[in-house]
Amino acid sequence: MFGHGALSQNVFRFLIFSALSLLAIAVFHGARGTLVRMVWARIFSPPDAQLAATYKANATTRNGSNTPSAQAKEATGNAGTPADAALQNFQSRCAQAGVIVCQGFDSASVFAQPVWPATGLYYETDCPSLPARCVQQDTNVSFSGASSARWDIYGNTGENAEGNWVQNFPQTFGPNTTFYVQYAFRADPNWVSTDWTKTGPEGGNTAPKLSIFHNHAATCAAEEITIHNHNSWTTPTAYSDCGNEQFTTKLNGVTYTPYPPFLLQQGFTAPAPFTGEKCQWADEGPVGTCFKIQAKAWYTLYFKVHVGNWGHADSSLEAWFAPQGYGMKKFISVLLYKLNQDDGAAGFDALTLTQYMTGKQTRAKHPTAHVWYDELIVSAQPIPAPTGPTP
Repeated sequence: MFGHGALSQNVFRFLIFSALSLLAIAVFHGARGTLVRMVWARIFSPPDAQLAATYKANATTRNGSNTPSAQAKEATGNAGTPADAALQNFQSRCAQAGVIVCQGFDSASVFAQPVWPATGLYYETDCPSLPARCVQQDTNVSFSGASSARWDIYGNTGENAEGNWVQNFPQTFGPNTTFYVQYAFRADPNWVSTDWTKTGPEGGNTAPKLSIFHNHAATCAAEEITIHNHNSWTTPTAYSDCGNEQFTTKLNGVTYTPYPPFLLQQGFTAPAPFTGEKCQWADEGPVGTCFKIQAKAWYTLYFKVHVGNWGHADSSLEAWFAPQGYGMKKFISVLLYKLNQDDGAAGFDALTLTQYMTGKQTRAKHPTAHVWYDELIVSAQPIPAPTGPTP
């Protein structure tokens, strides 16, 4: 039926079709390879070069906003490591000698409200999203593991509409003892950009607390160290004695003083590679080199609390921060500080993770904000840093 010429035409058409098909396949795989390389680069490449330069620069605001995305589970943990390596890193730190608390917020059971005074999340009944609670298990965002704890902060709510994580210690840290706390923290753009002072009375310094180290009897007490978003500047500072005493020093970064001019952050006194901030209080905002929390960036915050003798200036607070994938830099260094004792309280035996805002008024409107906590560790010995050397 078909002559030799027709067969040759068919063969020619077949060869042309095959060539075009192979070309299309090659183009597809080339594009797919490019896509794979893009995804691979996003997940496993080192942190953004601009971030690295900015972090190392002697700038007022350290920019951590370009750290690997916490939304992508593969990108959590240390920069350049997949999620399972990040979890192994956390578990390794938890396995160190001296660790007395290790909480990764990875299990749904962790989010069940306990019976007071047990460790756990204590939810508030004025959360406007009820029956959905204002502290949620977030399986999409974490520093490591399956999930983190997310605080949802709604407008037109009071001082503490969300709730608190209360963590009891299995031992008490009294005179001449030292304990260490480490946790991961992340905030969204609304938390960073909202002027929380406008949600409370003028001059009241209404702004979120991040954590409180205390005796189980009370969080607002002499035996108290609170980490606070002072004046809503996103510049973490610390105070004790229910806000009556600040962890501030003279401009030399060494001598404690409650009187201006003073430094809110004194990490510049630390030796390399931990040399950090020199952040001075000013009426219109902090000046100098200041650790400021950036939106969508995970930070590991690390604290060393030495309890000296009650009523004597021989206690101290030291604190370091690390954007995800970077080594620790010091931001608080207040030595020869006086801690007082509360009647009947033997020492520090608990901590609270909280977004409590003293004076926040229900009539105040603001966009819904979110923060996340992960990787809580408490130890009687130094806790290794997630990345780099341990202070």
